[in-house]
Amino acid sequence: EDIYCHVSDCAVAVVEGFNATVFAYGQTGSGKTHTMFGPPGHVQSLAYGSSPNEESGVIPRAIMQIFQLAGELKHSKVSIYCSFVQIYNEQLFDMLRDPDRASPLEVHEDPKDGILVE
Repeated sequence: EDIYCHVSDCAVAVVEGFNATVFAYGQTGSGKTHTMFGPPGHVQSLAYGSSPNEESGVIPRAIMQIFQLAGELKHSKVSIYCSFVQIYNEQLFDMLRDPDRASPLEVHEDPKDGILVE
C-alpha cells in the first residue's frame, strides 16, 4: 500500500489518456514480483469485482483503480491496452504472451521513432 501511494498517479494519468509505466528494478530475490503482484497465488485468488486488500501488490491495485475511474467517466468510450515485459539476462520478454520466456522480443532502433520493441 505504501509503494502504491507513490505510483497511483499513474493510474489516474492512464484514465486521463496518458501513457504510464511502472518500472521495478532490483536483484533476483529482492522482492520485485511480490511488490508488483502480492504473495504467490494472490492475484489468482481475487474475484471479479473484488477490491484489493492489504496483500495486493501494485498491479492489482492499479488495475482496480483504472477500471473504477474509467467506469466513472460519462459519455466516453475507453480502450485500455496493457503490456507486461521483463528484462532477464539482457533479453526482453512479453510476460502476457510468453510467461515461460521461450521467445525473447526483438529490440530495434529507428532514427525517426527511437527504440521500438517488435
